[in-house]
Amino acid sequence: MTMPLGENNMEEKKLLKLIKSNYGAIAEDLLESKRVDEIKTAIEAFLDQKLTGNDLLSLRYKKFRSGSETIPTLWSDEKGLYPRNGLAYLKNWLNYLEQYLDAKRVKNRLENENLWVESHIESGEEHLFIGDKDKRGQHVHVIRGRTGELRVDEKDLAPQHLVSKVESTLEVTLVSGQKVRSVKGILEFIKDSE
Repeated sequence: MTMPLGENNMEEKKLLKLIKSNYGAIAEDLLESKRVDEIKTAIEAFLDQKLTGNDLLSLRYKKFRSGSETIPTLWSDEKGLYPRNGLAYLKNWLNYLEQYLDAKRVKNRLENENLWVESHIESGEEHLFIGDKDKRGQHVHVIRGRTGELRVDEKDLAPQHLVSKVESTLEVTLVSGQKVRSVKGILEFIKDSE
């Protein structure tokens, strides 16, 4: 199974959807060995296309693919139909994919004595994480989508625990070069000094 080489972002979304929709079955060795191998081939084709530079991740991947490191084998049961530990077989490929996706994100981080704030821009959406330094792992996750809508990830802390107000600001540069800012529908011209 090969991934169709179309628009890069669409190809990535299809691959992630393929992995996500089959991950549980792979983890429990319920997906046939042939299908697990097809998923590995799709990940491999994607990484072969993306990791071609001279950055450290690409160089590590090239070394892995060269055979100088042990590449896992897909072992099947006695009938050859279902894998034995299919997730272990995919582990290296998934690790390289995760590292590629993580390196692609635009990240910023701020901290003060009590809180940390981290921003990731991924696939046209901004993800804002706000956490209390005393409560490890607990955080608020606010997402600003491509259309400007704000939403909070349900599995994380409710915003009122760490955030008192959330605003979405829209700034537009006019053809004349002048900038306009809109906050909650209130429009204002922005001076060049800002």
